[in-house]
Parts: sequence; structure tokens; C-alpha cells
Amino acid sequence: MTPLRAGRVFALMLLLTIAAQYLHEAGHWFVYQALGRQPVWGFIGVVQVWGETPVDVAGWTPVVSRSGESGWLRVSSDVSGPVEGALAAAGGPLASVFGALIGWVVGRWSQTETRRAMGVGLVLTTAVAMGLYYARSPWRTGGDEQDIADALGIARWPLDAGLGGYFAVIFGMGLRELKPRRARALWAALALVSGPLIGITLAVADGVLRQATARGDPLTVGILGYSLPVALVGVVGVGLLWVWSQWPLWSATQRPG
Repeated sequence: MTPLRAGRVFALMLLLTIAAQYLHEAGHWFVYQALGRQPVWGFIGVVQVWGETPVDVAGWTPVVSRSGESGWLRVSSDVSGPVEGALAAAGGPLASVFGALIGWVVGRWSQTETRRAMGVGLVLTTAVAMGLYYARSPWRTGGDEQDIADALGIARWPLDAGLGGYFAVIFGMGLRELKPRRARALWAALALVSGPLIGITLAVADGVLRQATARGDPLTVGILGYSLPVALVGVVGVGLLWVWSQWPLWSATQRPG
């Protein structure tokens, strides 16, 4: 591949890493909405602040963390009981599981090269984002799986091991859809670069968003359960994916015959 074509792959990986994060958070958001909690979602979770009180507490709910720290969630009321707690925590991982699977199906069976490229890209970016998360499991406290384990009264490690293994396997399945070996190496490398790059960027943006929301900034108003900046980034991301789809494609996902 020429550098220009490699740049196009990198652009796709960046956009689909954002999409993978949005898909994960949409799983959580859907459960909160279904439970009637009226959330306002940020880039990497429900909008929340810790160690301080929002300027206007209307629409916020006070909570206490596992470690005993006091904070506020941007929801009408927090989930209650082990069933709701487990569902709310499981929404994100399940969305990532099915998102990667759907991406593989599209990458495997779609009749258009653009869709195949996007499908494979979604598999790789989702698997990298989730795989890196599970790779930190021995040193990580908290997280969705810990919330599920606490709600159900089970150990966390089987969840981490099972989900981590799933994303490792589907990452390999996605790579197999790329025919030249050098294409597999390039796509894998760019997915591994875009994962931490986008992850750190969204984490920083989310921190800024939380503080602005706590101050009552009108630009952080909720729209359909999402903070305005989050919704705008999502719309722009979809538009950029459409622009990318109009570029000439390459043969990495081309099938013989």
C-alpha cells in the first residue's frame, strides 16, 4: 500500500474507534433509558462529578462510590437492586460483543468493498479497545464487570477472561478477512495505535465535559439522553464516515473472482 492508502486506513481506524466507543456507551445508555432513569451521557459514561456539588442539582442524583466517595450522576434516579445494577453494567459489554460480531458478518458477507472494509475495521477497533481494557484486568479495580460481579455476587475474573478471550478471537477472525499479509499487519498496527489515541482523547474530553456540566454550562444540555457535545461529535463522525466511503478503495478486502 502507498502512504496515501495507509493514511486512508488510519482515518478509517480513527473514525471506527470512536464508533466502537459510542456503541459501547449506547448499550449502557439504552438500559438507563429503558429503566426510565433519564440519563445525560458523556463520551465515556454517564455525566458525573465527584468530590463537589453541581451548581444546580436539578436533574442530578447523589451517589456514593464503592470506596465511599460522594458524587453526583446526571440521571433522574440511580439504578436500584441487583437486577437493574447488573443490566446497567452489562449493557456496554454486550453492545461491544454484538457490534464486533455484526462487523465481522458485514466484513465477511457484504457484496461491496466499502462495507467490507468498514465491517472489518469495526471488528478490529472494537476488539482492540475492549482487549486492551481486559488486558489491564489484574491491575484494574472497578469497571462494568466488577459492577456485574457485585450485583450478582460472583467473582469478576470469569467475566474478564471470557470477554477478553472473545475479543481476542474475533480480532483474529477480522484479520483473516484481509487477504495480503502486509495488509493484515498494517490494519492491526493502525487499530492498535488508534485505540489508545482515541481512548485518551475521549477521556480528556469527558473530564472537561463533566466539569462544564457541573458548572451549568448551557452548551452541555442533554439531547435525547446525550450531552450536546457528544451528540455533535457523533453526527460529525457519521458524516466523516460517509466522506471516507466516497474515496477510492483498495484491494485489502477484495475477494478473488
